[in-house]
Amino acid sequence: MTPEGFIVTEFLEPVNHAGDYNSLSRAFGHHVAEDRWLHDPQFIDQDVHFWMKSGENGGPRKNFHQFSDWAATAVYDRWQVDANRETESGLFWQRDVPDGMEESISGGRRVRNIRPASTATCTATRKPLRPSPAWRAASR
Repeated sequence: MTPEGFIVTEFLEPVNHAGDYNSLSRAFGHHVAEDRWLHDPQFIDQDVHFWMKSGENGGPRKNFHQFSDWAATAVYDRWQVDANRETESGLFWQRDVPDGMEESISGGRRVRNIRPASTATCTATRKPLRPSPAWRAASR
């Protein structure tokens, strides 16, 4: 338990490359995927909030993208288990310039809005990673 709620970490001893409260985002996707089955969701709810909404201006923590991750898939899969729409909100957003879109449908380079391009990219990236029924049948 931290002053900001529960977070999940695999390190008991402090590590040099960790953030506040010895936090590391590397295994975040794994933690969400495993903990989505817990009867009491407060632990993973608070961990998701810590990483995705307790950073600057209510956004992700500054070290959230320190490592490559599969947070989007893990949080979406968790949402499918409990339909907790709060953990899904704010997941696909971007400012125009970092997304390579200049000024576009989202409304500008200085505002944070839902991004159709980011959502499409994440969806397109995720789709081929799901085994097709034909692949499942062939691998039996």
